Amino acid sequence: QLDTSRATNMDTMFYNCKNLKTIDITEMNITSSSSVSYFASDCYSLTKLIIRNMTTIPTISNYAFYNCYHFTGTTNATYNPQGLKDGRIYVPDDKVDALKTATNWSTYADIIVPLSTLVE
Repeated sequence: QLDTSRATNMDTMFYNCKNLKTIDITEMNITSSSSVSYFASDCYSLTKLIIRNMTTIPTISNYAFYNCYHFTGTTNATYNPQGLKDGRIYVPDDKVDALKTATNWSTYADIIVPLSTLVE
């Protein structure tokens, strides 16, 4: 688990990690002044983002999960040949509804699910 509670810039933190399947963040306490552009873009294999604690709704760019094929259901011969939208974003239960309507998070509303549903 990664604790990002003191991070002020998470731009390209996981950019181009093509074979990364899971990102598990202990604390995501990003303020509006923090930057989260291209956070996990080009993580072609990413199927699971787990955010265990979140005090505020972080602002992300519309490119934060660019080319995360399993988040968007994009067909790719190597990384998502069936074009499945089988990725999940696990967040604290009390943040689910807010994230589903938040700017740029709303794109992923159908894969944002309560952390309590995570089976480890």
